[in-house]
Formats: sequence, C-alpha cells, structure tokens
Amino acid sequence: PPGARRARLGLAPYSTSVNAGAYARIAKGAVGGFGNTCVSERKGRNAFNDLDPATGGLFGAKASSCPTATLLALPDDRQRLIATINAYEPSGTTAGHLGIGWAWYLVSPSWTGVWPPESAPGAYDDKKVLKAVVLMTDGMFNKEYEAAANGTSAVQAAQLCQQIKGQNVLVFTVALQAPASVLPVLRGCASSPTYFFNVADGDSLASAYQ
Repeated sequence: PPGARRARLGLAPYSTSVNAGAYARIAKGAVGGFGNTCVSERKGRNAFNDLDPATGGLFGAKASSCPTATLLALPDDRQRLIATINAYEPSGTTAGHLGIGWAWYLVSPSWTGVWPPESAPGAYDDKKVLKAVVLMTDGMFNKEYEAAANGTSAVQAAQLCQQIKGQNVLVFTVALQAPASVLPVLRGCASSPTYFFNVADGDSLASAYQ
C-alpha cells in the first residue's frame, strides 16, 4: 500500500572470488579466464569506485577457483532469499574486498542498467531510501589478484569501505569467530563502532542481526 515500508535484500557471497553468475559476461566481457563465471578485482583508476563495467572498465578473469554460490540482485521475494541462503556452503579462502565491492554494486544506482528492472537500486539522494551493506566473515582477508596495482585484500577492503561510506551507505560488519588480525579491518569498515559486531556463536550472531 502507499506509504508502506519495503525492504529489499541482495546477496553477494564470496570466498576465493565472487561468482557473478548470469552477470559474468557483462562484468568481464566474456566468460573467460579459467572458464568460470567468477570475477577478480578491477584495477586502474576505477578500482575503488562503483562505475558499471561499461563505464568504469571490465573486471578481471583471474579467479583461480570459483564458488558455486552466485549473486542475487535485490529480489522482492522473501522465500527466494531464504532458499538461496540455505543452499550456501562454505569453501575456499577469503577475498573479502571482492565481497565488499559486489555488495556495493548491488545497491549502487550506477549499476541500474546491469541488474533486472525489478532489482534496480534507488538513487543515492532519494531521502526515502536507506541503503546499507552488511559484511560478514569468519576469516582473514587473504586472497587478492591485483596486489601490485591495488594492494592486499585488506588494503582494498579499507579503500572500498571509505568510498561506500562516502556515498552515505551504512556499513555494518560482523566477525564470526574471526581471527584477531582481521578485526581492525572490520572495525574500520563499519560506519561507526556500534555497527561492528564480534560474535562467537549462533545465538550472539542472531542477536547481532536483530
């Protein structure tokens, strides 16, 4: 009904890389590299912004392994979200910066032409829209593909988080039994200290999300 609140959630699963699924050809120009639909980071002057691939340049095809879980772009379907999450399985190392980047693209109006019409993100300056990114990890940021150009995964994560917050997108971070060495990265990424959660078990994880 008019005036009712509506929430849409997208999913950007990541491990050794991000599986762009049906959007891989748009993201990297062709399904190439190692013959999978996973992407590595973009390098150059647009490495840390949210320009779409046609404007900002293509993403890399260097992903050495490819998780089966694929992106889900802001569906308006609660059951589809639940079924997608239930199908996820853990695997691989942690390219956390790729997860951060692709979570941003899911809510970025610059990517409106990439996602389906029903998944189009609202404008940054729409005062009726609140945008947020939630990053959760249980591991270190230990996998990157453009370290020489962009820095380590942790360095890239910090850069991306600063850019996301600069667009007034809220950033929440959740460490689930994560090593101490990754906690400073997650604290720095969060929009405020109260948006960072360090949890040890399922009960405290549920509480953090509430």
